[in-house]
Amino acid sequence: MVRPERGKDSDVSEIRVQFPYSHLKAYLRDRGFDRLANSVRWDPDDSKLSPRLRTKNFINEMKVELDYYTPQQTRELSRVEGHIRLHGSLWYACFYLEYIAIVGLIVGLISNCGLYIKGHFYRIEIIIRPVCVYIISFFFQHLTEKAFHYQRSREVFFVLQNYELFQAARAKLPPPSP
Repeated sequence: MVRPERGKDSDVSEIRVQFPYSHLKAYLRDRGFDRLANSVRWDPDDSKLSPRLRTKNFINEMKVELDYYTPQQTRELSRVEGHIRLHGSLWYACFYLEYIAIVGLIVGLISNCGLYIKGHFYRIEIIIRPVCVYIISFFFQHLTEKAFHYQRSREVFFVLQNYELFQAARAKLPPPSP
């Protein structure tokens, strides 16, 4: 999957996504969430913050704490994660379906060549079906990609926001029992 565009002149069509997004800090700042952006430990625009600090464990650590201390918030987070898994699976299904459609098109072209050579006719539906499958898969893959990135951003925002609220209330909580 390609990552969402950042800036109007960026061409990221060939860049594979790596979660969490490298530009998460700028994404949050651009939308006015400076306090949440300050909790992000990496920034590709700041040479003082190492890109090696960008890790899934950063978000997962927050999720574990939220699950332990505020399990009622985990239900909503699980729902968002379920949507992310669904979008990811649909994206990959469409991705592989495109390759299957290309193979089907090649087989259709070869079989039509054989039919034309032997009987001077061809069957257009043998070519049309794989083309339609490819077009529909391509369309759904790109629609799914937008929704996937929206859900991913929503998940990170949800975790950061709830973790911030949790940190504010943490002083009032008793220490965890062993």
